[in-house]
Formats: sequence, C-alpha cells, structure tokens
Amino acid sequence: MGSVETFECLEDFNTCLQQYEENTNTKFIVLKSDRAFGKNDLTVEKQLLWEVKIVPFNGVPFKIIGKKTYVCHQGRDKHAKAKQRRQESKAQGHEYSCLKTRRLMQPTKKMGCPATINVIHIVRFPEYKITEDNPYQKREKSSAVREALRLDPKHVCTEEMFAASFPDIKEHQNHPIDGKRELCNSPVDNSARNPLQKKAISRATGMYSFDGESVVRHVK
Repeated sequence: MGSVETFECLEDFNTCLQQYEENTNTKFIVLKSDRAFGKNDLTVEKQLLWEVKIVPFNGVPFKIIGKKTYVCHQGRDKHAKAKQRRQESKAQGHEYSCLKTRRLMQPTKKMGCPATINVIHIVRFPEYKITEDNPYQKREKSSAVREALRLDPKHVCTEEMFAASFPDIKEHQNHPIDGKRELCNSPVDNSARNPLQKKAISRATGMYSFDGESVVRHVK
C-alpha cells in the first residue's frame, strides 16, 4: 500500500513528485487533468463534501476544485488499439497502410506498469466545522457555506490544500526501479515552512495526517 500526502500548495506537491521519481528511478506523465486544477475556483455549483477516499472526515467541509492523474511512463499503451488496427490493415495487404505505419510499428517501451498518482485540489471552509458526523449538522453547515459564497465569496475564510496518493514501490511492475523507499527525502530547505508543509515534505509512511494546521487565508 502506498501513502497519502497533503500539501499546502501545488509547488510543494511538484517538489515531492520530483523527489519520488528520483528516489525510485521512475518517471510519471499526466494522463488527465481537470481544467480548474490548480486554479482558484469557488463557484457555488461545485458540490460540498465532507470526506473522500484520500481526505478523511475531520468535520471541515470542502469543495474539490479539480483532479489530476499521473501514470508511470512505462504504463499501459494508450495507443495500443490503434496500433493493432494498423497491424491488421497491414496484414491484409494494404500497401498504403504498410508505408504509413512503417515507423509507427516499432516495438513500444510501454511495459503495462499499473502505478498511478492521483491528486485532488480542494478548498476547505474551517469556520463551518461540525462537531459530530451527522446528517443534520452537515445539511445545516452546507447550506450556510453556499449562502455565504452566494452573498460575498471574497469574505469567506478558506484553506487551500492538495492531497495526493503515491504508489508503493511494489506497485511498479514489469520494469526495473531503485529500492529506496523514502517518498520525500531531499535537500529541500524546511526551515521556512510551517508545520503542515514540513509534515507533508518529510512524511514517508502511508499514514494520514490531517490536523488542519494549514495557513488560513481569505480569497482575494
């Protein structure tokens, strides 16, 4: 099982991703990304949530601004079906297809590795925290958040956060990797970081740490 890491900003996630790649001798590429990922978007239409798979319940409501998925560069070949169709066309004796695909039909380096990194960008609303996990409090606070955003979103207190699930080394398959297990073990200067940032950059286990110590800011 891999680990779930939280970051106060996108820059910290990118730093940790780079360290993971260096420590495991792997490379990840973007499979898909929501358009709003990494942007400041508090549109009322987005659903208000209390927990998701990689963000456990802690009483604070939040909205998912966007999602991004990375896959190992030696993962599944997205163009496999197209290549198969070209090969079948070639086998049927179509000279034009043979000439057109001569370069494209070189052996692929894709090894079918299933390792993925899933990242979500969320905005939390700490002033609307509930004390108990029950439907009544959730409905009451959800309505209050939506109304506050409708009236004056600039004065709604928020906390921005990125949560990412990193694969365990064992999840990489069919290609060689290094044996290092440190997730974020780099010469990054943590002296100027706040407690949440230090925790996100240094944590190398699969344990959650979601204590709400991120810096509170007001949307401008």
